[in-house]
Amino acid sequence: ADGWCEEMSALMLKGWKMLGEQCPDTGKVPLMQHPVSGRKLSVATGRYTDQPRAPPHAASSPQPVPAAPHPAPVAPRAPAPPPS
Repeated sequence: ADGWCEEMSALMLKGWKMLGEQCPDTGKVPLMQHPVSGRKLSVATGRYTDQPRAPPHAASSPQPVPAAPHPAPVAPRAPAPPPS
């Protein structure tokens, strides 16, 4: 919840308005209104209210994380020649 407060504060400093409407999904945070487009954003869900919700099964099944690429093998160095 503290993270939401920080995010809403940062948005207000950028000109966003805090509305008297609550997030329709969580009911836990006020909606924020974009200063130019007027779109309403919920910081709790991270999406605008006019965006479609994710299907319920998508939220419960974690997405696979791609494996990190393996580093290229490094060839061993030859010993330095003795000083002449």
